Amino acid sequence: MTIPQLKEMIYLHFPSIVFLSETKNKKTVMEKVKRQLKFDQCYVVEPVGKAGGLTLFWKEEVQVESITDGNFFIEVKIKDLEAKC
Repeated sequence: MTIPQLKEMIYLHFPSIVFLSETKNKKTVMEKVKRQLKFDQCYVVEPVGKAGGLTLFWKEEVQVESITDGNFFIEVKIKDLEAKC
């Protein structure tokens, strides 16, 4: 998927969180993509050589409590603001 296609999907669906796999890009590149897509935060697992790469983008209304990663995963704990306790 290209950046223009991704922009169109985001424009149509308004997601608060977007996960990308096999980005093959370093953090500096994905930070630029974050700004282009108008997300507030991103977390990047950089590729190993020319393979892999993961990125998670999210908006400020998403409260991320913790993040764990490996070469092949990003695990995120998100606080549910609508939960009734």
